[in-house]
Amino acid sequence: MGGGVRAARGDGRPAPGRLSGPAGRAGPGGGARIEEILGFGERFAEALYRLDREEYGTQRAVDPEHPGQSLPLSDDGFLYARAAVVAAGRAAYERVLGEPQLFAAHSFRSGESLLYVHEEAYEAATGEEWDHDTRYDYESCSNREGWPNL
Repeated sequence: MGGGVRAARGDGRPAPGRLSGPAGRAGPGGGARIEEILGFGERFAEALYRLDREEYGTQRAVDPEHPGQSLPLSDDGFLYARAAVVAAGRAAYERVLGEPQLFAAHSFRSGESLLYVHEEAYEAATGEEWDHDTRYDYESCSNREGWPNL
C-alpha cells in the first residue's frame, strides 16, 4: 500500500499529520514542510490510483527502439509506468487520463524512483521512517472500479 496519514477528518479526507519529538529536526517551518511532504504523498497516491485501470494495465509495454515488439506489463512494470506518466507532468498525465491509448508511450519508462521521494523526504525532515497509509492504495489492481472484471 502507498503511504499517507492514518487519521481521517469527518469528511473522509486524511487529516494533516501532527508530529512531535524528532519532527523538530525539520527546523523552523518544519511543520509546514512535513505537511507538504504528507500532502505530496497523498496526491501522488491518488494520481497513481486514478491510472490503475484495466484500459491502461492491459496494454503492452512497447520498447521505443523496437516498436514492433511488445511485452505484457507485470504488476510492478504497470506501477512504474504509471509513475512515469505522473513524472511526465500534469499535461501528459491529463492527456493520458483522457486518451488511454497514450499510456503505451510511457510503458517502457520507469518512474520507480518517484515512488520513494516522499518517504525519503519525510525521513530526512523527521529522522523517522515513513509509516503512514494514504487514502488511496496505488498497488496495481487495487482500484476495484478500474478493474471491474477482476
